[in-house]
Amino acid sequence: MTQGNCLLRNDNRATPADNLFSEIEHTEMNSEIPDLTCWTDQVVIVETDTDKTFIGTLVENTSAGLKLTDGLLFDQAHHRVPLEQFLIECAEHGLSSSRRSQWVRIQRVIAVSPLAEIVIPGRS
Repeated sequence: MTQGNCLLRNDNRATPADNLFSEIEHTEMNSEIPDLTCWTDQVVIVETDTDKTFIGTLVENTSAGLKLTDGLLFDQAHHRVPLEQFLIECAEHGLSSSRRSQWVRIQRVIAVSPLAEIVIPGRS
């Protein structure tokens, strides 16, 4: 099932987040950016090739990077809680934003997924 260019997860089929790594490799070769417009105005998780993970509302997707608003930065080096546990807490209790806007360089991005797709243990 598709919505725009994004697959909706209603079974075990892949979503754009599952395929983003191969899309980024393709991006580097072809100077194209994965189409994330279906996630515009949604809270997304942007994992980078560093210890930093950005969480916020996706408002812009360009060849230079992703712009997020009303978000926060999770730095694994400064947290005792694992990233997955932190994301589950954000999905359950909402996002406590600490930044009005964030800019993430596209070259650092390794994965993007909507916070709404986080699987919370014990829920279907």
